[in-house]
Amino acid sequence: MLFGLRVDRGIPVWDVIEAEGGLPGEPPEDEETPEGRGRARALDRWRGRVAAETDGCVPLDLVPLSGAVAAIADFLDEAGGHLGGLDEIREFIEAARGEAGGAEVVCRTEVTGGSLELRLYTAEGRFLDSLALPPERLPASAEGMLGLLGAFVHLAKDPPGR
Repeated sequence: MLFGLRVDRGIPVWDVIEAEGGLPGEPPEDEETPEGRGRARALDRWRGRVAAETDGCVPLDLVPLSGAVAAIADFLDEAGGHLGGLDEIREFIEAARGEAGGAEVVCRTEVTGGSLELRLYTAEGRFLDSLALPPERLPASAEGMLGLLGAFVHLAKDPPGR
């Protein structure tokens, strides 16, 4: 688990904030700001990189420490509901393992516009098969799928043998 604290020394003291009329109002929860959308995109990119580089880690949303238990429970509940959609991917990987004849199978992934493409190879570099899944056939976002895939097959950054 990663816990962190960022201290911004440029934040004015409470006396100054109060003298200037108090804290600015929060935007309504259903109203997104450009800054919020930018932060969400940056977090999604980071989550995808972490998932790809850690063989199965699934970074959750950023929450205060007091909300970590609830966030983990929500994730497990949601993941349990989506696991049925993983059957197609699991069967695809198992079929490739049968075709590999005992050789280790590795997966090269590519995320394009919300779609996920899986390319399976033997560890020596022989191409086995590919599968492209549009967002509506994925049980989670394409970036989120990277962490789940790591539980089924070794993820490779580059095609093996090259």
